[in-house]
Amino acid sequence: MDELTWAKNLAKTELHAHINGSIGMPDLRKLADLKGVHLPAEIALPGSAGFSLDDVFALFSKTIYSVVRDAQALQFVVEHVVAAFKRDGVRYLELRSTPKSLEGMDMDGYVSTVVSAISKAMSENETIRVKFLLSVDRRHDPETASTIVSLAIKYANLFPSIVVGVDVCGNPACGGIKHLVPSLSRLKLDAPTLKLVIHFAEIETPPEEDELLTILSLNPDRLGHCTFVPDHIMATMRARKIPIEICLSSNVVGGTVNSFEAHHLKQLWDSGYPRECLILCTDDVGIFCSDLSNEYVIARRVLGVSREVMEEWAQLVCDKYAR
Repeated sequence: MDELTWAKNLAKTELHAHINGSIGMPDLRKLADLKGVHLPAEIALPGSAGFSLDDVFALFSKTIYSVVRDAQALQFVVEHVVAAFKRDGVRYLELRSTPKSLEGMDMDGYVSTVVSAISKAMSENETIRVKFLLSVDRRHDPETASTIVSLAIKYANLFPSIVVGVDVCGNPACGGIKHLVPSLSRLKLDAPTLKLVIHFAEIETPPEEDELLTILSLNPDRLGHCTFVPDHIMATMRARKIPIEICLSSNVVGGTVNSFEAHHLKQLWDSGYPRECLILCTDDVGIFCSDLSNEYVIARRVLGVSREVMEEWAQLVCDKYAR
């Protein structure tokens, strides 16, 4: 059995997948045609000369969001994304997206549409369980962040089997999250069963250590990327067994890590970071063109371990996080 077939046969858990970044380009073009939106024949994608993390955010703002601009388009994306993950052998999936006002809907309507689309998609793909995290962008002002946290609490009460937490995302070059702390603290106080996951030390420009410590003080349930974490802070994370969402292709193709061999996954693995706290994820499979099965193939090559070890790892992750 070849590597990719083996990986696709694994029952996998995906915890870091942005909805709009997970739509494949063929499906996005199909949606654009349905909505009468013109997309350029050539779109700069990973692999293009000089492609960077800034280009990833530009793809969202200039291309994907130009197509996904009403409830019908959003529902199309959610349903196609869930179906694609199911075909890839994912059995437990947590999607995330930032509520926003689109044509004919406010942020509340956005969340309602995603929840409805997830419910419909699960009814059509019975072997996959899908959850939803509402994302707060680090560029949001405190009022917007508070609104999103309130929506997360509201919809978690209405749909507890689907809405499971809040994510903090956004271009890490745009600044810190201290202005979001009151809202995120309220989430932990008012809805302690909801998860808080935060993109952490994603780029090389050193964040203020106080910023990283502030994030850790929020007691996040998981941290995303963790590419440039100072050793002493990583030691704290290891001692606290904070789960890390590992996004190999996102980091390498997005230009924050030079190669798969240089990726911090290998260092974390060899240092004894609890294996159940290292979770392979795709981030934006539609942008980086690498599904979760391919991430498992890459990780096995980088780590130099057997298929049996990878299978045990996948099961550890499933046992810990699938709910």
